[in-house]
Amino acid sequence: MLKKFALLLLFSTLLACSSDDNANTVSNGEKVLIKRMTTTGPDFEGSSVTEYDYENEKLTTISDRFSIATFSYEGDKITSIDVENLIGQYQGEINHIYFFYNGNQLASTIVTSDFYKTAYSFQNNLLVSEITSLSESPNILISSKDYSYINGNAVSMMDNVFLYDENPLPYSKTDYTFDTKNNMTRDFSPYMKQAIFTGLPYVKSGLSKNNILTEKKIDLTENRVTYTEYRYEYVYNAKDFPIEVKKFNVTTNTLLTITAIEYL
Repeated sequence: MLKKFALLLLFSTLLACSSDDNANTVSNGEKVLIKRMTTTGPDFEGSSVTEYDYENEKLTTISDRFSIATFSYEGDKITSIDVENLIGQYQGEINHIYFFYNGNQLASTIVTSDFYKTAYSFQNNLLVSEITSLSESPNILISSKDYSYINGNAVSMMDNVFLYDENPLPYSKTDYTFDTKNNMTRDFSPYMKQAIFTGLPYVKSGLSKNNILTEKKIDLTENRVTYTEYRYEYVYNAKDFPIEVKKFNVTTNTLLTITAIEYL
């Protein structure tokens, strides 16, 4: 179930949507917030629809046909996300993600389903590293990620794993390029952005100011180097927010997904 939630959050920060400004963007005169995201493509049976609900501009739920994630707050800070599986063998099962802060900055999260704890480090309000360990044995390290930024965009992400000692072993490196338009999460609160990226296993695009144009992953495992590369084509509304994105495999020049987004 957690994988389904991670996938749901992946679309919420990476992909974008629709093509008609009047039909898909209704300005509330204040913040621009995601309302609905619809993805089609070879990997989907029909389409995948993700709904976003808010109360006083705070995310309350994110849902799709697989799961519903419910957010709890203390003031503006998100304290937990409860993720309920809606279908399949584990229907009705609820997993929990708990959030802990150092002042106003996210310090760590604990996911109860896999007993992992992830600690986060920031510089100038930008996430620069995260380290995952066993929640009950924090000295047993599992993996880490390191980020580099240019102009407020995360242009590279290094994945590392820990095997038999405390020295991280490089696992993969992903490089990104960006457009100059508004990231669809621009008007999310810092706490909402932090909650979104903690659910992402791959791309932390919600941390960036703009939208990803290219993604090149270099696999460094098993003494070999392999490459996976994607490119993204966007349609924007009058406010320079993405309303449609097409994802392509660069090697095969194959269209993988088309995602449309509606805003409040």
